[in-house]
Amino acid sequence: MVSIPFLSELSNADFEEGVAADNVLESLESLAAGDIPASLHNNEKKRLRFLEAARMASFKLEQPWDTMQRLVFRALPPNMVQVSIDLGLWRLLAKWEGTAMSVSELAVELGAEEALLVRVLRLRYAATQWMVEQVGVETYRAANITRYLSMSGLDSVIFHRNIALYNAIPNWLADNSYKQPQDNKNLPFNLSTNTDLHFFEWLSQ
Repeated sequence: MVSIPFLSELSNADFEEGVAADNVLESLESLAAGDIPASLHNNEKKRLRFLEAARMASFKLEQPWDTMQRLVFRALPPNMVQVSIDLGLWRLLAKWEGTAMSVSELAVELGAEEALLVRVLRLRYAATQWMVEQVGVETYRAANITRYLSMSGLDSVIFHRNIALYNAIPNWLADNSYKQPQDNKNLPFNLSTNTDLHFFEWLSQ
């Protein structure tokens, strides 16, 4: 006969599991709300372990709809980054070195429509991705990633080329019968740039 645990035993197990989950959650919330300890931030091995563990835990906690949302909107961040590079938003925020700016101030400095910055550019979205830090109602300042995104050359090196290249992959594979590349002048890169040149030939122009 299969042994069935007493209700009290089940309750204790559930209680202990719940307490453990609450402790993990509180620790993560505390870590996210404050500064990352130097012992974690400056230890590359621990930092990478933490990132991998947090990423895997996040994936395992997702419901199917969460996963679909993540995949569907994955193309949004790089395109919003590109729009902000083109507008000069990252450079402007980084130049102010942590001083908060309102959306209206940003609109004046950039010569952009305020509604564009709020709705199309979606600073609120950028803040949820920690591209900027929201410090008040429609008020933002540079975060660590903002300064990185403001680096000169980043727009052409990464976004202008890579976004178009990645977007070309499905069509390129369909056009080439879903086979691996056989010709270094017939790649998704060539389709995305409409060129017959080798990558380095194209780059040297």
